[in-house]
Amino acid sequence: MGFDLKPNEVFDLCLMNPNPTSRKGVAGPVYRISFEVEKDVWDAFMTAKTEGMMVAAKAMVTETGEFQEPETEEAAQGWIARELKASGFFRPLVTARALGTEDDYKAWVRQQPCAACGKKDYDKDTTKEQTQFAHVNRIATGGGKAIKSPWHGIPLCSGCHSEEHNHGEEWLLSRLEKAPDTEDPLLTLAVQYREKWAWQAFKSQKGLSSMTELKLSTIQGFCQQFNLGAILPSKLRNCEESEQDMRT
Repeated sequence: MGFDLKPNEVFDLCLMNPNPTSRKGVAGPVYRISFEVEKDVWDAFMTAKTEGMMVAAKAMVTETGEFQEPETEEAAQGWIARELKASGFFRPLVTARALGTEDDYKAWVRQQPCAACGKKDYDKDTTKEQTQFAHVNRIATGGGKAIKSPWHGIPLCSGCHSEEHNHGEEWLLSRLEKAPDTEDPLLTLAVQYREKWAWQAFKSQKGLSSMTELKLSTIQGFCQQFNLGAILPSKLRNCEESEQDMRT
């Protein structure tokens, strides 16, 4: 395997296990590469029984030809955003309520393309394209007879929304390009939309052009302000405790 190595070039690197049944490397000259990957992904890679499984990583080649992680502010801070996303920090309703009102969320959903057909309606009053907030009603989320589940909905154009009311949720599920593989796909989809809004709302309110700019003190302050410490990822809580210990 050869590389056209260029100094300080950042590139995508894919590693393929040549022997899926082996836990050990082959003896001989090797490149020593440092990269970050989730433990469960790495374990799956090393014990895979099927050839062709790949793990993606990023690396930088220096003038010496050695691989190093890019030492940039984005690389240094990006782990905080990854921890938040992996833990589902922006998924709970309590996080969404800390970032805005249900009307704020509904307004954002109406700006998204239809979950079924990908289109939007033209609103002659606003001269803008938008969709409708289609509620996903469940008793467990506060819904009931003639009661809409708060904070749970997906974007649908007027045509798909009407068809869903006429033919039921099974019709809608058959139109989704990729329905979540869960017991209740529509409820999962509604939560995914809310999580995406919360992520974007937080980024906007904190003035971040990218979530990789997020600093530990910012998310800790947010959690303290809205009493969200219980859902803060343990790794970030441990960092907080370590910093407090260092100050005492």
